[in-house]
Amino acid sequence: MKELRYIVGENLYKLRKSKGLTQLQISKELNYSDKAISRWERGDAMPDLESLNKISIFYNVPLDYMVKEHENIDEITELNNQQAKMEKSKRISIALLWVSVIWILVAVIYAYCEMFLNISLWQVFVWGVPFSVFIFSVFNRRWNMIKQKYILHSIFLWTLLLSIYLQIMSYNVWLIFIIGVPIQISLILLHSLKK
Repeated sequence: MKELRYIVGENLYKLRKSKGLTQLQISKELNYSDKAISRWERGDAMPDLESLNKISIFYNVPLDYMVKEHENIDEITELNNQQAKMEKSKRISIALLWVSVIWILVAVIYAYCEMFLNISLWQVFVWGVPFSVFIFSVFNRRWNMIKQKYILHSIFLWTLLLSIYLQIMSYNVWLIFIIGVPIQISLILLHSLKK
């Protein structure tokens, strides 16, 4: 069995190569000299526990990963992919939880108006859609969960226009949808410029 310092050195080397980084880049990121990084990777020296913890956080791997032998680099890639998927799933769940808060408020408002005011305020359900899309867009902007942001913007635009139309449809304002066309074109052009 290999000495621990050689196992740690191999893992440090493989992790660095998996990210496509140089020893100098790693040294700047972690605030160590490139000579120290080189000595660790060769197994001439071993980082202390605090340094190993800092490195494992940087590479997004568990601390115990650093001290175990691994056959190939695919384990690292698979581990990082699993963690990224779990993080994305967690973020989507948080965003959807906030969206559910909107729908709880919508249901409460509707039930209150129906029971105590004898008003059927069905439009509140329609307004829930653009508000939900808006909240999800805010989280998406922060966490970049969905790459095609223009899709969310388009859904927000058209559901907002539909909500306005249904709210004041007694005035026959169907032409409000014509306003959406140039805005939609602008959204598409804006998205193509960002690419």
